Parts: sequence; structure tokens; C-alpha cells
Amino acid sequence: MPSKPWQVIHGDFCGPFPSGDYLLVLMDEHSRFPEVEIIRSTTTAVTIGKLEKIFSVHGFPIEFVSDNGPPFNGHEFHNYLARNGIKHRKITPYWPQANAHVERFMRTIEKSVRIAHSQGKNWKTELYRFLLDYRTTPHVTTGIAPADLLFNRQIRNRLPDSNAMIPERKGGNQDKTAPTTSREAVLQRDAREKNKIKDREDKRNRAKEPQFRIGDLVLLKQSQRNKLYLPWDPSPYRVTGIKGSQITAKRRGVTVTRNSSHFKRVIPYFQEVDDPYSNSSEEEEEEMAAQQQQEDPENDIASELSDEDIDNAEQDQPLNRYPRREN
Repeated sequence: MPSKPWQVIHGDFCGPFPSGDYLLVLMDEHSRFPEVEIIRSTTTAVTIGKLEKIFSVHGFPIEFVSDNGPPFNGHEFHNYLARNGIKHRKITPYWPQANAHVERFMRTIEKSVRIAHSQGKNWKTELYRFLLDYRTTPHVTTGIAPADLLFNRQIRNRLPDSNAMIPERKGGNQDKTAPTTSREAVLQRDAREKNKIKDREDKRNRAKEPQFRIGDLVLLKQSQRNKLYLPWDPSPYRVTGIKGSQITAKRRGVTVTRNSSHFKRVIPYFQEVDDPYSNSSEEEEEEMAAQQQQEDPENDIASELSDEDIDNAEQDQPLNRYPRREN
């Protein structure tokens, strides 16, 4: 968790909704304060325009976290962030848990919009009311309302006694020492809550430490398009990079990056038979087989025996399928 508000921002799109609109959703990782803009298109120009509006209020963050979808993966968006001194961090592909802050909030938004639509209300009006309530209600992780933690002041809403101001430190210069002390408490509580969630999810999913090394041959999990589709790509990849639980693998010039749960190590026998990176030809394999046969003493003995000797040996030593019972 960042030590101060509006340092790390998570961004994503929500929608489309029945009206054809999308939502550009930003979430401050420190305070959990959300910013939501209704847009008609997810193009780079529209997205940058909305970011300019939001940044004019809160300023530029240090880091912007997003997925790898458009327009976040384009050069124009990357250059916009670079010009304003914002580091762009992309999450692991096909692993939305890495952007969990905004993903969970978008599920809450979708639920609120569905309720408004089922009741025949204007979902845009209800969205703004929902945002006010969310921003001024103490967050379950930090214990403080997002607006209070971001602005360090109470924002009035329709809910009585829902605001929890950052606790003041008794004695001394409260204006200087209180925010520092309170934010340290918020950071500690945030770390505890995240550890609880991690332990619970690891236990539920029976999580294990990834056992991958550089050079391993692995299979890549692929989407289940139909019942006959294989869950794992039969052509293996070679692991070329490991960064925590993020694995990078390569196959015939194609590089993929996924979470470790999307990979599975192949057995050694499979590596020897179907290694796509092996340069040995069929002639070399035949030569190795012939050399192994010459070095095997059993093959030499068998070559000296005639067919008649082999038949007599088999007759002299019959196979006892049922051992004799002793009285």
C-alpha cells in the first residue's frame, strides 16, 4: 500500500451498459477513493481527455496500473503517461486478481446499476448517489471513509454518523503529527487485512509455491472453447523469465506472460520425446540407438544364440502362474 494518497492509481473500464455507455473507473490504492466517468467510447483520445479532467483535480499520480487491453496497451497512451512523469505498470495478462482494487469496485457498480434498472430508475442518477455513499462510508479494510483519507476532512452525505475522521494525536502540534501517525495506523491495518484475505484465499485454493526454473518446459492453459477443446496446449513452451508469480515463456518466437497457475511442468519423458527445442535429427537418433544396442551385453548374448536354443530355453523354464500349495 502506498504511504500517501493518489500515488498509485488503478484504472479499468466497466460496461457496456444497455444505453451503450461505458465507465472509466479509477481507484486510489491508498484511500480506496474512486473516480468514475461516463463515456461513449473507449478510444485513446476519449480516455486521455477524461484523465486530464480527473488529474486537474487530484494532480498526476506516480504510477498508473492497468490491464493489457486497449487503449492502455497503445503507444499514444504510453507516451501520454511518460510525458507527465507517470509510470505505467501493466498487470499479468489473464490475471485480473492483480488489479483487484478496481475489479471488486466494478462488481459493486454493476450491482448498483442492475438494481436501479430493475426499479425503473435513471441508472446515471443512482450511480452518482452510490458514489457519494461509497466515498463517505468507512472502508472495511482501512476503517476510514475514502474521502476522509484522501482529503483529510469530512464530506456530508445522507447517512448520519457515517463519517470517521482520521484520529487526531493528543498533545503536540496536531496539524503536523496527526496525519503521519494516523496514516501509519492505516497502513498497518491495511497490511493485516490483506494478509487475512491472502491466507483465506490460499487455503481455499490450496495454493502452493510455484516450482518453476529458467529453462523448464511447460504447458500453457488455454481457454475452453468447447467440450472437445484441450485444457492445456499440447506444444510446450520454454520458461525464459520468472518474476514472483509471473512467468514468461517462449515457443518458436512467440513469447507469453502469465501467472504461474496458467502453466504446468511437463514430465521428463515428455521433455525428451517432444522437446521442440531439440536439434537432433532422425539420423542422429538412429545412430544413438544403434550405438546403445552394441553396448548392451544382453543383445550380444542373444545374437550368439540360435532360434532352436532360444526355443529350448523357453521350454526348459515354464512359467509357474499358480505356485504349488504345501500341505
